[in-house]
Amino acid sequence: MGTQVQNEGSTIRQYIRWQDRKYNKWGRVLAIMITPVLFIGLILITAAPGYIISRNLGVKPAFVDPIQIASACVFLVAGLLLYLWTIMLFAKALGTQVPLVPTLKLVTKGPYAVTRNPMVTGAILILIGLSILSNAWIVFFSGMVVPGMYLLYIKLVEEEELLARFGHEYRSYKQRTPFLIPNICK
Repeated sequence: MGTQVQNEGSTIRQYIRWQDRKYNKWGRVLAIMITPVLFIGLILITAAPGYIISRNLGVKPAFVDPIQIASACVFLVAGLLLYLWTIMLFAKALGTQVPLVPTLKLVTKGPYAVTRNPMVTGAILILIGLSILSNAWIVFFSGMVVPGMYLLYIKLVEEEELLARFGHEYRSYKQRTPFLIPNICK
């Protein structure tokens, strides 16, 4: 890791040095367990104003329409399973989904073989399910604040850090794998 980092800017070098702090097993387990709850919790908190606004505008939830409930459940379950899958892959790579406690190996298997950010894709699927269930797309847009900010962080910071940390391996992965939306036409 250190040889790759020496060639990058000082801010990224400092960031990686800070990430390279040693965490004991329980510190990583705690990060793996708490972060998803916080991430999904923040998404729900930011989606709540959209739900409140839609109720004040008289939009009725989809709780009585079985087709809407079923389609909402498909998106919610798919998003949750995808999100949990990414967490398990990070744990196997001896890290977490938390940028401050990163994996020691680049994760490119499973959903990471078709998109570089499947965790965010999972969160978006969850938001789509909540929007269908609440019968209000404003829930989706207000809930996208957290994933949107995270995607901005990924573009501005994390991609540079991964390039500094993994070099050619990440550059090659980045060239063949889409940022967020899988390329299903390949």
